[in-house]
Amino acid sequence: MTKTKIICTLGPTTGDEAVIGRLIDAGADVFRINMSHARPDWAEDVVAKVRRQARRADANIAVLFDLTGPSIRTGDLEEPFVIAEGDTVEFRKQGAEPGVPYSTTVNYDGLMDDV
Repeated sequence: MTKTKIICTLGPTTGDEAVIGRLIDAGADVFRINMSHARPDWAEDVVAKVRRQARRADANIAVLFDLTGPSIRTGDLEEPFVIAEGDTVEFRKQGAEPGVPYSTTVNYDGLMDDV
């Protein structure tokens, strides 16, 4: 068993069962499904196709679900700034006063606790 794995992302053009079979035959080890773009019913259907084709090929194939996390965005800047190595940049909650010259807000209040 090799340690290197080939990961194939499944989507509308690669969700066809024959295509999945060819990808397995070509060496795919893992199929990735991006759940930020996939409907649950489509994902369930494509996993069944992967399982059928894996049985046909007698292959141990994994399915990876890429789940959506928070979309963290910075706030608007009054003026753009350029940072250099060694500069301190502050990310703060909405409404908080800046503490350093290079400062911006983020839309995810939990960032400071999570990091």
